[in-house]
Amino acid sequence: MCTILPNPRELYVVEYCYIVVHGEKVASEFIINIGASTTTTTTGTTQPQPLTPMPISSENLIEGWKTTLPQFDHQWVSSALFKTSVKGKQEFDSSKVNKLWYFPPQPSLIPNQPPSVARYFAQRLLLWMPRKMWQVGNEFGQVLISVLTASEGSGLNQMAKGLVNRYKNAGVSPPDLVYTDRDCCGARGIKGLFSEWNDICVRLDIWHFMRRLAIGVTTESHPLYATFMGRMSKCVFEWSTEDFNNLKTAKARELGLDDDHPTVMKAITKKEMALHCRRKTRGAEKTSVLLFQLFSLSADSL
Repeated sequence: MCTILPNPRELYVVEYCYIVVHGEKVASEFIINIGASTTTTTTGTTQPQPLTPMPISSENLIEGWKTTLPQFDHQWVSSALFKTSVKGKQEFDSSKVNKLWYFPPQPSLIPNQPPSVARYFAQRLLLWMPRKMWQVGNEFGQVLISVLTASEGSGLNQMAKGLVNRYKNAGVSPPDLVYTDRDCCGARGIKGLFSEWNDICVRLDIWHFMRRLAIGVTTESHPLYATFMGRMSKCVFEWSTEDFNNLKTAKARELGLDDDHPTVMKAITKKEMALHCRRKTRGAEKTSVLLFQLFSLSADSL
């Protein structure tokens, strides 16, 4: 079995006669015929009887894999490449991707009990999965350039050089500020990739700032982790006043009420806020004060 996997949720099977993408079959399926066993009747004649496969566990496989892989490969692939998260959900374990070929457990030469059918029909798996997708975007959410790499960090020099050349060819001044999820400090980090932009300032993006701050305070397995992260988000971000006022006015007109009516605020959902209102950071000074207050209040429970 040969599998090319650009994403753990997208599985392309190329050796069998079918291809499944996100669980949707796009070509005819080739059904494996297990064969038949024979039994002897009371008259001495032999009649074929279908071989019934034993139940195969695939508790850790996500749905896209269950519908794509042959049933005999479910159990060993589940153990080899998947895990159960702290929340009890199935997820792909990328830390186990350290080779191309994966082999199922081989049946014992002298079994002491009836063996599982899967041991004889399971096939090896070729897994190719890019390790990282690097993207560079602007303040409008537009992707300026991207590169797909097979290992951590490779190909970034070519990507940075290509972006610098695009700015030159377009006659556009280089950016003043770059946010990154890693290597924000030192001359050899991201600043070294854009060495031609001498005045550029490199900062750690806010999401990774929050993640790194949370690592020093608690862990994901802590029962109050989600609550703590939600409060930290409120310390860092605030809704755009202009967008919120426009949303409140629109909701009041929809309900036929005045803007300051208490029912208007209750009618605005979180989904509507996320869809129509922008969020912005509060600023370093205000954020520092709010975070200090949060840590003080949470010290006893965390």
